[in-house]
Amino acid sequence: MTAQENSSSPTTAPVSPTLKPGHRYLSVIAHVSGENAQRLEEWKQKTTGIPVASMSTHVTVYVAELDDFLLDTVCSPRFSEDLGASRLEARWGSVQSFRPVTEVDYLDLEAGKAEFEWIHRKLVQMLGTGAAPFPYVPHVTLGYGLSEEQVANAREVFDALPAEQRTFSVDYLHCYSYDGQNWEEIGVLALS
Repeated sequence: MTAQENSSSPTTAPVSPTLKPGHRYLSVIAHVSGENAQRLEEWKQKTTGIPVASMSTHVTVYVAELDDFLLDTVCSPRFSEDLGASRLEARWGSVQSFRPVTEVDYLDLEAGKAEFEWIHRKLVQMLGTGAAPFPYVPHVTLGYGLSEEQVANAREVFDALPAEQRTFSVDYLHCYSYDGQNWEEIGVLALS
């Protein structure tokens, strides 16, 4: 993963099947906050050595190549209202992997998954097909290229947590632009 300037911005795997060099992107995410984010970020730092300040623990909802239409749309004062998404409570479940397609290991969502899928479909209706070459799977990324030992440790640490230590509220979606090096927040969407 690459270090980011803003600790609230998303992180990117070294070789992303979605983010192509030389292109600008819009990313709409939901941050995991509070103690649950801190627990995940401390694990990531201990496991991968990436500084906690360069991480963002989040669920990606939508990614598309950024153009003037998308920028104008997400910056519109009506965008949040037009989206019509409600606040939600999410809870991650077990450690999963996208291997062999990509080297990403993640926490799946056992609560909030249907709501994230609905928001994703609505964003596709409003903004067009996204850049991801895969079907949408809401998740919290643990890491890219983790070893078998690291994945086993993640299962040991995260799969056994009680529900309240895996639950987070989503009251806002955050919109970022990415220029190939830096993430810049361009909008915050309040959920009703």
